[in-house]
Amino acid sequence: MAEPTALRTDAFEKLLPTIVDTVELTQRHAGENSLQHRQAVVQLANQLKERFSEAKKIAQSLPGGDLSIEQQDALIELLERFRDERMSVALSFET
Repeated sequence: MAEPTALRTDAFEKLLPTIVDTVELTQRHAGENSLQHRQAVVQLANQLKERFSEAKKIAQSLPGGDLSIEQQDALIELLERFRDERMSVALSFET
């Protein structure tokens, strides 16, 4: 059996602080239109875009990460039915 892929959490851990920095900058200086402020917002927005892109790549590299939500739900249903059938068979041997 193949080794499970370890989830790299560093990319996800960087998301929240970047989001907080972006929101704080835009709220703290609401209405400000200086070149320096606009450049700071653009820089944080680009950083946030990179962080989301990196996190998305990591999530998609996980087994099943390429599946749509509908495909994941169908797979979960199939596995739950398989589990229930196995439990039923196991219980039939106990009696």
